[in-house]
Amino acid sequence: MSDEPIVAVRGEAVLEVEPEIARVGVTVTARDADRAKAMHLLNERVAAIDEIVAGFGDAIEDRVTTGVRVSPSSRTASRASGSSATWQRCRRP
Repeated sequence: MSDEPIVAVRGEAVLEVEPEIARVGVTVTARDADRAKAMHLLNERVAAIDEIVAGFGDAIEDRVTTGVRVSPSSRTASRASGSSATWQRCRRP
C-alpha cells in the first residue's frame, strides 16, 4: 500500500426548475338524424372526458371549452344533422 494520501470527493446537486407544461386539445363529435339526440350524445361524450380529466386533480390548472359548432351533415341531401364541440383543457404558465 502507498503512503500517499487519497483524496475522496462526493458531490450532490439539487435543481429546481419550472414544471413542464402540456396543452391538450380534444375534439368531440356526434351525429344523428335527430338534432336533440346528437346534442345528447355530444354532451355525454364531453362529460366522459371531463370525468377522466378530473381524475388528474391539481395537475390540471385550467379547463377551457373553446367552442361549439352545430351544422348540417348528411349522407343523403339533408336527412342527418351533425354536432361537434372542440373541448380543450390546458395548463397555463
